[in-house]
Amino acid sequence: MKLKIALQIGVMLLSIALVTTAQASDIPENPAAIEQELRTLQTRLSAAREEAIQVNPNLQKRQEALQDEVMSRMRDEGVFPRRQIREIQDMARKLSDDGLTEEARQTLLAEYQVARDALLAARRVALEDKRIIASQRAFSDELMNAMMAVDPQAEAMAERFEVLREALSALRTP
Repeated sequence: MKLKIALQIGVMLLSIALVTTAQASDIPENPAAIEQELRTLQTRLSAAREEAIQVNPNLQKRQEALQDEVMSRMRDEGVFPRRQIREIQDMARKLSDDGLTEEARQTLLAEYQVARDALLAARRVALEDKRIIASQRAFSDELMNAMMAVDPQAEAMAERFEVLREALSALRTP
């Protein structure tokens, strides 16, 4: 029995290695070709996602609940995300004003950076929360199952997308 399980695990690991090797070996060397394939995959995955959510309205509700959970956790950190995002957007618009003095621009830029950093720090804390991680994982699994019902190749496309994204990142890293 143990031998049979060990053989099954070995076969499974070998098949994963072969799939990964096959995916890695058919990666274009040209960054532009990788980017084009990424855009194509992103378009197909987005279409499958939208259709899956239309077919399963509960997914939309689950996604909204997850977003609310993240926002609530950010508020626990003393950041009010929606208000802070509006303030950051307002500051960005003001920074693009040509009539702003250099001193006012520097002051506003410092305020902008503080507000942005606080927002990002609260978001990071929220996304590291174990409860939110578990909710995200459950939502992602449910969404992928719904996407595969719409397009049976959705999971393979998502895996290919990640492989290409990593390859492109490696090509761009000096």
